[in-house]
Parts: sequence; structure tokens; C-alpha cells
Amino acid sequence: RNARGSFYLKLEEYELAKQDFTHAIQINDNDTTSYTMLGIAHHKLEEHQLAIQYLSQANDFMPTSVNYIFIAMSELHLKEYIDAANHIIQALQIDPLDPTAITILQDYYSDINHLNASLCIQKQFELAIDMDLAIAAVDDKNDYNMLISNAYWYLGDWENALAYAKNAYAINPDRPNAYETLHRYADLHLFDEALIILNDIATNDTHNLLHSTRGDIYCRMKDYPRAIEEYTTYIQYHPNDKEGYLLRAYAHLLNNDTIQAKKDFQYIYDRPTDFYLSSLTKLLAGLHLGEQEGAEEILQEYLNPDFVWHTRHLVLRCYALLGQTEKAFTLLEELLQDNYILFEKLRQDPDLVSLHGERFDSLLNTYETQMHNRIQAYRNKSCPNNTK
Repeated sequence: RNARGSFYLKLEEYELAKQDFTHAIQINDNDTTSYTMLGIAHHKLEEHQLAIQYLSQANDFMPTSVNYIFIAMSELHLKEYIDAANHIIQALQIDPLDPTAITILQDYYSDINHLNASLCIQKQFELAIDMDLAIAAVDDKNDYNMLISNAYWYLGDWENALAYAKNAYAINPDRPNAYETLHRYADLHLFDEALIILNDIATNDTHNLLHSTRGDIYCRMKDYPRAIEEYTTYIQYHPNDKEGYLLRAYAHLLNNDTIQAKKDFQYIYDRPTDFYLSSLTKLLAGLHLGEQEGAEEILQEYLNPDFVWHTRHLVLRCYALLGQTEKAFTLLEELLQDNYILFEKLRQDPDLVSLHGERFDSLLNTYETQMHNRIQAYRNKSCPNNTK
């Protein structure tokens, strides 16, 4: 029965495999291998609760790396992300050199990528890093450097985020790794290094992100005239993308040129909403022109905390420009609670000037201190002698 069931698994005949392994257990309920194979069959059939049940029973007889990895993959499908990550780590603690377990992990790379992102959404950055480091130590097929870099970035540890991004870029200098790495340099204000990578990217960049990204870096360098030049070039490539006009408008504001800024805001405001222009972006442009019609109704559509950081930052800007200070501070604190760590961006945002003062500074300083304390705590756990 086991031999035939294993053959069915290889043929991806999972229902037939399930029948054989179920019968094998009925004959001998101490057959560890049958529990493992039955659990795998259930996993392949996306019957994840049953997969976990039988694989856990197999572990009761003899814990193995393979059992824990398939348990983790089923837990991932059930959105039990913390348990899944812990079970992957546990699998590699049992036997980090198990070739079968390593092969399974290699095959499930995209799933682990998804697990990594899900852990970061749940603010389980340290667990994501621990899991990625454990897998990276044994997987010589897939590169985990950028996954580790991303988790460190969300933790706020930008030094380690840069170190792992550089590793990823050295292994594979493709466009995604290049952009991620140059942003890591910029986060640490290493702008010259960021621009070197940007200049190495082919000028025939099909997405033409070259110019908007260079504009962003020049803005962070406070070289607003050059930022405006780059955003203008980006607009020439993407005349329908109102984001380019919005970026240039803010560069004009930061360059103390309100006349040119209003021209860009006016262009956005005069356009109909479409794929390239959300009602929120149009509202933001209108507020800079003194147009507030329908503001509350539009903002209500974007108060969902599931929206990405960028969208919620735009809502925050709108409430600040409307002079609704309490709503603005509520949104600001919600963003910070959701691990919005772009403190520099908040402090330099011209739309938030009305919020500046002791309350604003205290709020940002509190969350920034919490972030640094969390980084130090993780570093101390990883390297007990580390006093950096």
C-alpha cells in the first residue's frame, strides 16, 4: 500500500494516494510513514486542516523536518503565518542538512516569499528575519538577501537592510534589485552611491522610473531645481500619469515656487478621474487651489486602514490642509501605530506644517524611539555582545 501510495503521489494522483495511505493506517496505526504521506496528500489536495492533523500525528511518533515544512505550508494557506514561520525554523533545527527538506523549501520559494510579506504586514519583522536567515543558510538555489533586506527595512534597521540589499544586487544586478538597493542607500542619506546605481540602470528603462526616482533622490538631497528637471522628463515620458505632476508640484512647493506648484495642481484638478488619477489625488490638488467641494465624502472612501501607507498619507495631508487638526492627528497616530517609519518624510511634508509644534514632535519622537529600541533589542538577541 505504501509503495503504491508513494507512486500515486509522484503521479500527482492525490486522491488515490490518500485512499492507499488511509488504508495502510487502518492496518497499522503505528506506521509513521503513512501518516506523513497521508498528510502530504491532503496538503496537495488543499485539505489543510487534515494535512496538519496527520503530519502532527506523524511528528508524535518521530518529528522530522519534512513533516514540519509541510505543516508550515498548510498553515500558510490557512493564514496562520506566525505558526508557519516557527515551524519552518523548527524544521531546520531538527536537521538543517536534510536534502529532502531543503528541496521542498526550494520548491516553495514563492510561498515563502508570500509568508515573509505576510509576517511583515503583521509586524513580525524579527520572526521574518529569523526564518529567512535559517532558510538562506541551507538553500543554495534561491537568493533570500532581498527578502531579509525588506524585513530589516520594515523593522527600521536600515543599515542591515542596505547590507543585504547590496548582497542581492551583487548576486543579481537586475532592475528590481537595483531600485531596491539604491533606495536603501538613500534611506541612509548615501545619495552619491544611490545615484551611481541609478546611472548604471539602462537608459531604455521600459517603465521610465529612472527620472522619477532620480527626482525623489534630489528632493531628499534638497536639490529641488534638479528634482523638478527630472520630474519634468518623467512627465514627458508619461503625460497621462498625474503622479508625475503631483511630485513636481511638491518639488516646486519645497523650492518656494508656489506659482509653478499651483500650475501643476491646476492641471491635475482640471483632469477627469480615471485609471491615472484617483479622486483622492484630485481632491488634494484642489485643496491647494482652495477647492473643497465634496472633500468629506471623498475622504470617507479612503479611511479604511487596509489602504497602503502612501494612500493614507495623502488622506492625512488632506485633513491637515482642511484644518481638521484632530482628525489629522488621529490619522497620523494610526499611521505610526501601523509601523509607518518614514519620519523624515512626515517632518518635511509641506502639507503638514499646520500640525507642527510640541504635539507633532512628541508623537514622532515617541514612535521613532520605540523603533530604535526594538532594533537594539533584536540586535542584542541576535548578538548578545553587540552594544552598537
